Amino acid sequence: MRHLVMGCSLLLAIAALGGYHFFYFTALRNAPAVEASLIAYLWPLLIVLLSALLPGERLHWTHLLGAAVGLIGAIMLVLQKAGGAVAFEAQHIVGYLAALGCALTWSTYSVTSRRF
Repeated sequence: MRHLVMGCSLLLAIAALGGYHFFYFTALRNAPAVEASLIAYLWPLLIVLLSALLPGERLHWTHLLGAAVGLIGAIMLVLQKAGGAVAFEAQHIVGYLAALGCALTWSTYSVTSRRF
């Protein structure tokens, strides 16, 4: 049984590292590097939210408030362009979604690996 758990843990780590880097490089190729990196580094925020799904853990209103403030800040930085104008550049949507996939992959791996 121990070998099965270790094997699953190893497969999870390989898949997470591979998926993370696939999404990250895809994001950098299809969106501006600063915005893509900002979205990709939302994984700590997502870990806080996803950790509430673990046994014995619960989500407090302060977690939700902090996550909302962080997410709003990231959205504002991605949408703000030179001169203070707000604009969404649709040609970068693939990169933005890949960066979000990157953040979701790493945060899900971090929370799931705790189970092992």
